[in-house]
This record gives sequence, structure tokens and C-alpha cells, in this order.
Amino acid sequence: MKFFTLFAGTSGVFAPVSARFGAAFLLVCSSVVFAAVPETLTWRDLVNQPERWPESVRLKTDQNFQREGLLKAGTEVKVYSVNARQAELLAPAGFVFLTNPEDSDLLEAANARWASYTPDQRALTLRSLERDMTLWPGKATITVNQSFGGFVLKAGETHRLMRVENGHAVFWVPGKNGTYQVRASDTDVFARAREIAAIPQEQRPGRMIEVLDGLMVDADGKPAAMEPAEVYVQYLSASTCPRCAYFTPKFVEHYNQVLAGRDRVAFFGSATDATMPPYFAYVKASSMPWPTLPNESKHVLSALGLKGVIQIPGIVVFDKHGNVLLSTNRLTGTPIAAAENALAQLDERLKPAQLAISE
Repeated sequence: MKFFTLFAGTSGVFAPVSARFGAAFLLVCSSVVFAAVPETLTWRDLVNQPERWPESVRLKTDQNFQREGLLKAGTEVKVYSVNARQAELLAPAGFVFLTNPEDSDLLEAANARWASYTPDQRALTLRSLERDMTLWPGKATITVNQSFGGFVLKAGETHRLMRVENGHAVFWVPGKNGTYQVRASDTDVFARAREIAAIPQEQRPGRMIEVLDGLMVDADGKPAAMEPAEVYVQYLSASTCPRCAYFTPKFVEHYNQVLAGRDRVAFFGSATDATMPPYFAYVKASSMPWPTLPNESKHVLSALGLKGVIQIPGIVVFDKHGNVLLSTNRLTGTPIAAAENALAQLDERLKPAQLAISE
């Protein structure tokens, strides 16, 4: 009987020492077959389709290892991968071992969950999840410890989900640099996505409120609430920016006269100052009426997948799922011209008819 010890590289993707399945996993996942959704799952229906695997399975037979000792029948383990003949299971001690289909209740457990799903929930695949941002939750929970050098995302921790791509859930963690890729099957992202899939698409709640939850502050640096919205408008500026000194009063005046009170629209500022005290003073002097995303958290929005440099003053409009609807870095002209162009477009973009508001 073979087993493998897991390790984590800088990508945070756990892999067995044997590479027999590693390269195939992402390749097959990127081309999930679009066959008719089965009523009852067979072993073949589980191969390279982690969205169909149960959260855990139980061993039916004792598994004895020369170095790791005995795993008794009845032990609860997690699924690491499934191929045409065998499954790789993850032991509580953190090593992966090969088993035959009859060695665990993997197929029975998968079918027990499958029977409770609606047709829309059954139709969810890894590929469809990657392509449909309306199915992405704002947060997801790690189910298997993930090591990134000296930093560990522990099983049971819940973090902000930025993207689902290439078989992985991509997380942003406050206070940490960059993003962290975790195999989607090592999270509860499928379970969360299935809950969303049961909701008609036009009524799905969106993830931006969860992504931004707890990050906003007021002009005194105290926590500020962020209400759920259909559209989120980010204004990027700095206290030392001459262009912002010219444009910010125009934006604030236009907001107060035209944009304030728009139903299900949330505005917030984004500081590009090196430190926050000068920006807070700038917010007060400019009478900005919206909360601020402080600079220590500003990268959460670029982690969502927004590409390119945004010169200040900058305006970015996201829908509730994180799609970019309007951005000054996609408009031509000088930064001031692009900002004024975006401001002129906001009136039309934020009309209720344009928001696809769900009641």
C-alpha cells in the first residue's frame, strides 16, 4: 500500500510526492465534460470532479502503514483525488494514501449528498463555477491546513474569496501580502456555491458586501458600516495630489446634488497616501460623505482581478458580484479628463433601470 506525505509550496497547493495525478488534475478540471447530469453517481462520475466529492468519508477496511501505523475501519478521512480505479484519501495525520473503491464509503456518501441537490445544484461544476461570478461567495472556509512558508491558513479559518480559477480558490487575508491559492476541494467553496445556485440568478445576493465587510472606516479612523448594495463606487485620491485637489470638490458637489441617496448604491473612498492621518484630514477638509477603505486594505480590490494602473483621481464601479462596470483606467485622456468622463457616466450607470435590482 502506498502513501504520500503532503507538502505546500509558495502557491499553497498541496501535492503528493508522487506526481502521478498532479498534472492531470488541473488539465482534466479545465475540460470537464458536459455530459448529461446523472441521477445517480457512479465511480466514474467522481473522477477529477471535486465538486461531487463529499466533505469526508469513512473507511470500510483497516489500512495499515509501516511508518504511520493503523487507520481502523470507521476512521473519518477526506478525499484528496479520485482516478478511474482508486481514490487518494487524506488521513487525519496529514498523509495521503491510495485506496480501492471498496475500502471507503466514498461513492455512497457522494450519492447521499447528491440526492438532496436540486437540478441547478447538480449542474454546478468546477468549470461553470469558475466562469460564473454570481455563484462566488464573498468568503470561504479552509478545510485542510495550507502552509505558505512560515504562514499557515488553518482548517476552519474563513477568509475573503477573491476568485475561483484554475481549480483553485484565491484568498486575500488582511495584514498579509498578496493572495493565496488553495485547491478548491480543500475549501467549502462548492458547498457555498451550491447554496447560491439554488437562488434564481437575478436574486443572488452578491459577494462584494462580504469582501468589504469590516474594512471601512470613517474620517476619524473608526469602523464604519457598509450596507449591501447592487453597485459599489470607489473613489481613489490622495491628500498630496494636485489633480485630486481640483477634482474632489467637483465630485463631492455632484454627489450631494445628484448621486446621494441612490437606492442600493454604496460609495467609498480609497486612500493612496502612505499613511492615513493626512488622508483623514483631507477627507474632513473636502467634506467627503462616504466611508474610507484604508491603505492597509486597499489591495483587496486589486486582488479581485482589476487589471492595470489607476491614476488618481480615479473612479471604479463594481457590481455586487465584483464585475468592473466602469473604470477611469479604461477611459482615454488625461487623468482629469478620464475622471470627469467617468463622473458624467455615473448618472446613467446608477439609474435604477441599469442596476438589475432584485426585490
